[in-house]
This record gives sequence, structure tokens and C-alpha cells, in this order.
Amino acid sequence: MIFNTDHYFNIGNTHLNAGKPCQDYAFASVYDKAAFAIVADGCSTGGNTDVGARIVALSTASAIKDHWMINRNTTGESISSEVVLKQKIMLSGVRTTLDLKSKDMYATCAYVYISEEGGFVQVQGDGVIAIKYRNGSMKIIRFEWQGNAPFYPSYAEFGMEDFIAIQGNDLEAEAVTKSTLVLDCEGVVIEEQSDQLTLKQGISGPIIRIDDISEIEFVAVFTDGATQVHETDWKDAVYQLMAFKNTAGEFLKRRMIRGIKDFQKDNKKGPLDDIACAVIRIIPDKGGEVNDSKG
Repeated sequence: MIFNTDHYFNIGNTHLNAGKPCQDYAFASVYDKAAFAIVADGCSTGGNTDVGARIVALSTASAIKDHWMINRNTTGESISSEVVLKQKIMLSGVRTTLDLKSKDMYATCAYVYISEEGGFVQVQGDGVIAIKYRNGSMKIIRFEWQGNAPFYPSYAEFGMEDFIAIQGNDLEAEAVTKSTLVLDCEGVVIEEQSDQLTLKQGISGPIIRIDDISEIEFVAVFTDGATQVHETDWKDAVYQLMAFKNTAGEFLKRRMIRGIKDFQKDNKKGPLDDIACAVIRIIPDKGGEVNDSKG
């Protein structure tokens, strides 16, 4: 397999009108024979979370690279704990070096880590996963926390007890809604499922395994800005943003820019919240195809 990646983030209508910075960030790359795609969403009521979101995403990328260098051809979900541990160490180190406060680091993180052997997606907080198959169908999975109070990776360094207390001090209580939709090639829902995850499961970071990548063309992660597009159902927003016209160069950037303009037609406000996406394109290696990745 050959991998091609792209990423894009854009300020939402609410932050734009309030004179605030974009607090979402995205980053994706090919690294050796693996690829990753990461999005981070800074908390609007936190501190300098535009900085925190970048640090969370780039620390996650560094943790993935470190893992790959030691454990080549191993992207099984069991290694997510190793990535999270390295992520925690890096977050703490960078925060201390830059003299940032704890609330500056309040940002969710969703990432894909994949190789020819397969891989996984982990969601630390909220967000959307989109898996587009070669036959044009798509699976989209949304994670949404009750009370719009998601888990942040930085809580692993400090604040875990306070977060659990805010959530009711019951690790077995339902805290996260996982919504799974399967769309046909026209964007029509053909399967739908809703599951409730416990607080413990939400804190651990739900994982979606990616096995038979030969049937998959794209794997993408979105911040929850994709679910907050003015007068647009979240599934339709994700479907439109994954409707790539061509896959040369910055294919996601072009699609996102065009999609956001389309969302804003007829006096609509487009994305109300900041929005970010990172995607991996999976290309069957037929022996003569050139790797046009942005690694």
C-alpha cells in the first residue's frame, strides 16, 4: 500500500465574529511505511487553547513517530497506551518549557495511525471518524460527551480527579454517545446504531480498529466542528467534505475550502465552530504507482 495525506483547519463563524483565534488544529503525514492523521480541538472556555491544540497534535505526532521507529510494522491498537504515555510526557515537558497554564492545554485529540498491516483510530474526547470505502460507501462515527464536557488528554497530567467529580464520580455511568452511520454511495443512511459508553471508556479513549485496508480508500478524523454547520445535518456535512473531486496535491484542503463556501450559500453561516480534518488516502501499490504523499 501507498499512503497519501492531507490536513486543513478553518475558523468558525462564532470565533470569527468574536475576534477569537481558531482553536482547532490538524496535522497529517507519511512517516517511513506508516501514516498518521491528527486533529485537536481547543476548549473555547479554556486559556490559550489555540496553542494547546497545536501542542497536543504535534506531541501526538512525535509520539507516533517514536513508536514506529522502535516497533516497525506494528500499528495494533494495543500500542495506543504507549502513544498516550509518550504523549503525556511530551505535553508536560512542552507546557513547562513554555510556561503555559493547565487550562491552555485543554484540547481534545483524535488520530489515525496506520500501516500496511492495518491500524486504528483513537478518540480522546469528541469528534468524528469517517471511513470511505472503494465502492463509494462510507462509515461515519461520532463521539459526543454529555453536557458538552469532553475529556482532554492533558487531564492525565493534572485534573483527572476534578474531571471525574464533574462527571458525577461514577466511572461506570454513561457519559459518551457513540453514533455510527453507514451511508451508501449517494449519502443515504442504510445502517444506524447508537451506543452509550461509560465514563471509564471515554477517559481511556475509544478505539476503532482498521483491518482490511485493501477495501478502504480514505480514513479521516474531524473535530466536532463538522457537526456544527449552520442548517446542515452533521452526516451530510461529513459526506460532502469527503466528496473529493480529485486526489492530486492538497486534495482535502481544496475540498474543505469549496465545501465551506457551499455551506455558506443562501445566507447561511457555514461552520459555527472551528473545524479541522486530517485524512489518509490508501492507494493499492500496483508496482508502478508513484507515492505522491505529502510526508
